[in-house]
Amino acid sequence: MESTTPQQQPTKKKIKLDTGRNIVLTGQEGVDRWLQKLGVDSFVDAENNEIDDFLALDDGATYSLGPRQQQQQTSAAAASPQQAVAPRRQQPPMKGMDMMVSAIQQLQGQITQRQETMSAIMNEVQNFNQKVKDLTAEQGVSLPEDNSTQQDQEPGTARLNKTVRTLELAWEEWTQGLNGAKPAMDFNATERGLNKNKCTYSRRLPIWRLMSKLVYSGVSVPDTIRRIKTVYGDRTGLIELSRRIKADVKADTLDELLKVDD
Repeated sequence: MESTTPQQQPTKKKIKLDTGRNIVLTGQEGVDRWLQKLGVDSFVDAENNEIDDFLALDDGATYSLGPRQQQQQTSAAAASPQQAVAPRRQQPPMKGMDMMVSAIQQLQGQITQRQETMSAIMNEVQNFNQKVKDLTAEQGVSLPEDNSTQQDQEPGTARLNKTVRTLELAWEEWTQGLNGAKPAMDFNATERGLNKNKCTYSRRLPIWRLMSKLVYSGVSVPDTIRRIKTVYGDRTGLIELSRRIKADVKADTLDELLKVDD
């Protein structure tokens, strides 16, 4: 009489999800663990049959995910049904396109806010420059005629001199321009942002603002220069001077150092 050996059941099965993901199941424990990890009750085959049994799954077959698991009530709620709270419905995960749209909307909001801030700053700078021009004219300082149309049409007029080393030349560059260039105080936003001007303009702006503030308060240009040198030293370079002025402005000690009233 021939004896038959029972066919050994496979201990591992590899299945493919319709999402493109491949997973390896090790026995029934592996099935339960993956169902828990995926948050579903079962796998669904091509005939729409729900399967949660390791032996019923076909090795190498493709399945989709079955119904999602019901949220379990807490032990306290189970012990006191009167106090049980209905499980909160989970929001479906945000899809990639929704996340991208949300990020774009946030970025657009930030851009709009910065544009509004920049517009307000530019209006303030223009008003301040006009006050300085009016005051300089009252003190008899010769300024070039305001012929912005002609200046805008002439290439190269909006440029800064990178070799300026003294406060006298810095003030002349701000109010009159050097070597036929346009006064820096009249630069528009585009001219200030040019590669040839951007860094130099940013470095000298704290000095120009401080000198303009002193002159606008009634201090003469020579006395303005003398006060700045007294506080910061007559051998301090413009780059270092600009850095120290910015630090004093931030610390709100500039007016006290220079004895200037707003």
